[in-house]
Amino acid sequence: MKYNLIILFIVIISCESKTQRVIKKLSNGNDTLIEEPSYLRKKVFQESYPGILVFKQIIKDDQGRIIQERTIDENGRLVKLLMQYPIIDYTYDSIGNLILTERRDRNHQLTSHMGEAPSVKNKYDKNNNLVKIKYLDENGNYFYPISQTSIVEHSYDDLNRRIQTKYLNKKRNPKRKASIIDYSYDSLNRVIKEYIYDYSNGNRELFYFKEFKYTPNDTIEKRIKPDGSLIMHLKRTKEAVYVITEETDSTTTFYISEEHK
Repeated sequence: MKYNLIILFIVIISCESKTQRVIKKLSNGNDTLIEEPSYLRKKVFQESYPGILVFKQIIKDDQGRIIQERTIDENGRLVKLLMQYPIIDYTYDSIGNLILTERRDRNHQLTSHMGEAPSVKNKYDKNNNLVKIKYLDENGNYFYPISQTSIVEHSYDDLNRRIQTKYLNKKRNPKRKASIIDYSYDSLNRVIKEYIYDYSNGNRELFYFKEFKYTPNDTIEKRIKPDGSLIMHLKRTKEAVYVITEETDSTTTFYISEEHK
């Protein structure tokens, strides 16, 4: 999906002990006043869809962890779009691992759309490595998304490097693997190749592989097809919960502005 380039400017006009008062300058020239508890840190970025102007609020707790995303319109109201969830809640364990993601409608009910699971549960090993992801429906049963994968399992070596990812199809066959990815590393422990194996015919077949090139600061610069052609020139900055703060590729760039740190 392509995004128009729009930068949202935020001005803090006052700050109190319990609440902060923030004015958002909207592209239509109107101001919207928002009050939130001071411990909640909030990011706002603006997306422009055909005929629709929406804002996404990213709410953080006092430890800087994202606990909720809210999709709102220019009047500060929760919106319902075919391509977006109005509310996404995040839950963490006692040491900060993301263990639950829930997608909700405007009435705060679990919901699914476009192949996305209403609930996603994560499990970690003793080294805090993510080892299992379960996609669940509104009733807690395995969800059958478009990708035909209801469980993802990760394996690690003694250096805590991810060496394999299994995508399992729980609905059709609990033990059947949909696909597997094996990872290869260089001497600096950077992933340099991903081998993707397909099991749709019941046999292990090499479907394709990816090769990664790096810039001097260890940022992934290129993804190369097996024939050597360039897939995409990519530079990306991420933070907790895989939120992209800035991404530049061959098609678009968009930014997220933070109200305050």
